Amino acid sequence: MEAIGVGANVLAFVVLGIKSAKLAHDTLSAISDDPARVRNLAADFLQLHWILEQLLQCRAAATDTALHGQARQCCETLGKLATTIERLQVSPRERATGRFWKRLKAAISESDLEKLGPWVAQQTSMLSLRLNVLSR
Repeated sequence: MEAIGVGANVLAFVVLGIKSAKLAHDTLSAISDDPARVRNLAADFLQLHWILEQLLQCRAAATDTALHGQARQCCETLGKLATTIERLQVSPRERATGRFWKRLKAAISESDLEKLGPWVAQQTSMLSLRLNVLSR
């Protein structure tokens, strides 16, 4: 019975992570005057989104207790980041003026943006490895 509870928790975290990664990707992709690192970060979020989607489809993921900890930590951080990004959103008309990029830079420092890329890549790699192990 405990395996069912763990499985439900893993799936709940994965679903939250999927929503957060998608929001981060879509929002960062909408920045019209973004530097290359923001485009790369948006692509990293899309890759993380894809891995989380694959984990959601993997039956063995629901019973993997080690995955539960990884998914929880990843998705909690993603949720906080998505909340920050969501608060910064502007209307489509304002996006064209570059206001969103200015708001993003004011809320998230350049060094934080630079650290975010490797963090997303690390999460993607760890979850991808876990998915490969579970798929065998």
